[in-house]
Amino acid sequence: DRVIAVEKDRGMVELLKNEYEFNNVEIYHGDFLKTDFTFDCCISSIPYSIASKIIFKLLEKKHEYSVLLLQKEYAEKMTEMESRLGIMVNALADIEIIDSVNRKCFYPVPKVDSVIVKLIPERKINSPFFSETVRILFQHKRKKVINALIDSSKELGLDKKDARSVFSKMKYREERVFKLDLEKIEEISEFLEKILKNRNQEKPV
Repeated sequence: DRVIAVEKDRGMVELLKNEYEFNNVEIYHGDFLKTDFTFDCCISSIPYSIASKIIFKLLEKKHEYSVLLLQKEYAEKMTEMESRLGIMVNALADIEIIDSVNRKCFYPVPKVDSVIVKLIPERKINSPFFSETVRILFQHKRKKVINALIDSSKELGLDKKDARSVFSKMKYREERVFKLDLEKIEEISEFLEKILKNRNQEKPV
């Protein structure tokens, strides 16, 4: 099988090329976020500071699975459905924490523990407005859905009076944002998409 190793640090690239010689391994010097490889699986210890950017880029790609070393706290948020991160990742993949890695396994010893996570891409949501709906709602995650949307009415092109009238007819309006599951958010997304589409059609040309 062919293996492509992507490394941004030039010094590390030279070290890998000098120390490890395998006929099936290609060491690529570059930024993963700017690459466009096709691949069957990804196994990586990714920089924790840009974990979200890398994970969502991976999930845009058709592949079998990714196995990633992540900060424990971050990985736990990915598995929770009460955060924007958790909702978005779960909408695109099945997630499993398969092992833990104690901080003492690294040198120098970091301040955080790590875990190994397996992500299997599986798109569960098809609404094109889903991501924007999640962003808008989770700006006010502790509020009821109707209040969160009214507070974000300007972003939706509505004044607060119109927003209150429109959202008073919506399902799940009295539920807390952080208690919503994928299916409920998708329904809210479809409702918002329909409302905005109708309003755009009503605008004079």
